[in-house]
Order: sequence, then structure tokens, then C-alpha cells
Amino acid sequence: MHDQAMQLFEKYKPSLQMISRKLGGKRFQEVLSDLENAQLDFLNMNEISSNKVWIEKLVKYYYDPLYLNSLERRQVIPCFKGSKKDVIDYLQYRHQKY
Repeated sequence: MHDQAMQLFEKYKPSLQMISRKLGGKRFQEVLSDLENAQLDFLNMNEISSNKVWIEKLVKYYYDPLYLNSLERRQVIPCFKGSKKDVIDYLQYRHQKY
């Protein structure tokens, strides 16, 4: 299990390198540093929670803009927009309605 986890960490680095241009130099270095810190935390303490840091940044810096650009290109009109709390409230309301 430990070896598999270390192989995954090593696999993530070149994948991250492949999108480094889209992330930008500073953000790429930030996410890479967080990934390496998570790897060290796992190595030294068997701790996995620090992965949340680099994954959240990757979503924010890379996947969110990618998703928003896709919506704009396709001119999709969402049925609802709002904060996380607003979305949860909306979904709960819709669920109760049906």
C-alpha cells in the first residue's frame, strides 16, 4: 500500500508539469510544493489530509476556470447559480418539492 501511494505521488508530478503552462509558473510551483509536502507528510506520518491542500488549489486554479470557459463557449444557461449554501438550500427545496 505504501509503495503504491508513493508511485501515485511520483505519477502526479509529471501530470502537473503537463498543465504547468495553463496554471502559470507561480501557481504551478505552489501546487507542486503542496504536493511534495503532502508526500512528505505521508512518508513521515502516514498522513493523507494534507493532500486536500494541493487538490483544492488544483481545482480552483485549473479545473474551475476550465469548466467556466466550457460553459461560456457552449453558452449554457444554468438552472441555478449561487454560493455553496445557496445551492444546498436550493437542492433541498427541490428535493422536498418532489
